[in-house]
Amino acid sequence: MAPPTRFAELAQVLVWATDATPMLAAIEARYIECLSACLGRRLGELYGLDHALADRLRAELDATSEADLVRALLMPATSRRLATQLHGADEAARHLLRVLPHPQEPDARDGFLGRILGTVPVFTGRPGDMAGMDAVRIRIEELFVRAESRCQPILPFVSAVLRELHLEADDSRADFFSRSPQGLVGHAVLTNPHLGMVDEVMLIEAVVHEATHGFVGISEALGLSGTDTEARWLLDDGPYDGVSRVVSPWTGKALDIPTYLHACFVWWGLLHFWSDLVGSGLFDERRVRSRLLRAASGFRERALVRELLPYQNLLQPTLLTCLDEMGRQADEVLGTSGLGELVMARGDH
Repeated sequence: MAPPTRFAELAQVLVWATDATPMLAAIEARYIECLSACLGRRLGELYGLDHALADRLRAELDATSEADLVRALLMPATSRRLATQLHGADEAARHLLRVLPHPQEPDARDGFLGRILGTVPVFTGRPGDMAGMDAVRIRIEELFVRAESRCQPILPFVSAVLRELHLEADDSRADFFSRSPQGLVGHAVLTNPHLGMVDEVMLIEAVVHEATHGFVGISEALGLSGTDTEARWLLDDGPYDGVSRVVSPWTGKALDIPTYLHACFVWWGLLHFWSDLVGSGLFDERRVRSRLLRAASGFRERALVRELLPYQNLLQPTLLTCLDEMGRQADEVLGTSGLGELVMARGDH
């Protein structure tokens, strides 16, 4: 039997099977190798720009332990500077000189979030909001401990992928939303998670959603860096121009192709996450079923692949094959959950 393609590996990890844990570790190991190679390239560029600065960085790297270097490389701000062209080699060097002497160490007092971040979460907002944000931190920890009893791989996954969580209070808005800033792999922002309207299903889904964006971002970075040609999503960089070319079957929003591809895997992971929790009694059953149907809506009748057919010449063929297989398997997931005959809801939050 042929080994799974890079994209099939992503899909397999996101079904939350315990036997996919080694696959997650292998993907992370490839990412660390990729960032190390990018660091070598950046250092070579730097010697052509500022020999003295390059020597300083080389000396700091030589004095840094392997474990501390890996922690520094996996910081979203570091990987952005090494694996993209958004920053020059000199800025990448100055960033590393700032962070290498101060490696992040997990603080057991911070519980789950301390372990996944290596530090306490970042809070922003008025001082009066901080108590509410600390309650959110505790709530997130409790939710994942609860979910892990039914979906065991979810906690190790989030712990491995989500490097930074920013809890933000924004008084100019009355809603809750989450996002993963472009280029910051493993960095997630939750805006207004302290509001009373945010129930536990919304909160845990937001964290899983953004952690999955980080995981998919690792795959995308591997392909774009040139260190793993099998992981390259697109055969042409043209679709990275930010132009909306496809419509999300989950939200109806127009998206650029890379963002759409991210969404396909994110909703695939959520489909399996909520499928695992159906009937568990761990969360409100009505809400769990609603979110499962929401995640499944974009997979019906191969809708996710149909949107991409006009651009299939731009896609890695194994990626399109993987997405088509995900659409086929989604029907089986719903059947197992006993929800296969229900009409897929659209327009939910």
